[in-house]
Amino acid sequence: MTPHSHPFARSNPCRSKLVRAGISPTEPAPAAAPGSRWRLFANTWLVTALNPKGIVFFVAFLPQFITREPVRAMTAIHSCPLPAEALLHRYGGSGGYTDCYVTELPRAVTHPEFVEAFYTTAVFKLERLLLRLFVSRPSTDLQAAQLARGESESFAAWSVEGRAPDQLLLTDFAGRTRSWLMVAPSPGTGPAGTRLYFGSAVVPASGSRSGRPRMGVAFTALLGFHRLYSRVLLRAARSRLSRTRH
Repeated sequence: MTPHSHPFARSNPCRSKLVRAGISPTEPAPAAAPGSRWRLFANTWLVTALNPKGIVFFVAFLPQFITREPVRAMTAIHSCPLPAEALLHRYGGSGGYTDCYVTELPRAVTHPEFVEAFYTTAVFKLERLLLRLFVSRPSTDLQAAQLARGESESFAAWSVEGRAPDQLLLTDFAGRTRSWLMVAPSPGTGPAGTRLYFGSAVVPASGSRSGRPRMGVAFTALLGFHRLYSRVLLRAARSRLSRTRH
């Protein structure tokens, strides 16, 4: 039987194209190869892991199992405006996204102490593991300490963009996000109290067609997770600092 004499070819021009291509319209489409499915999963996971603030939902519940501090401590993490001297202010008017969270401790905490504690909690170590596995950006606790003391200008997927005696501003290797840590005296917890600040910024990308800055669908979809995860990270650092005395 020639392609043009196939019964499907005479009844439907679309089927005729399939017949000429050597494909029977009655045969099921070939299933995706297992390797293709794995690559799709890996690519999807990679997009999630690239966000320095974590967007892995189950991580939000991990601190409940790794600390003895009451769950009510989560309420001690508050969203607040950026302090006037914050290095993150430079991204406040860029059309992107910025946030700021604060908590307090009734003791003196130095900025290097805060930075080291922040990047060495069990929660953040999980993010570091994902970065090592999926984007080949390994890191150690020693490197976190070197970053905190000003002895290193990079850590895992981030590099230092700005420093001050009480602040640190980091940018990720893709240039889309910023992470910011700051300490300040806390009048509400006595003369020795400390406020711990943590904030983020996401820089908009230029649209490929319009050229206008845009945040993207993924950012909008994951914004709620980002906010929750930011609170979890600051809470974990606060818990670590409350158990240690330097």
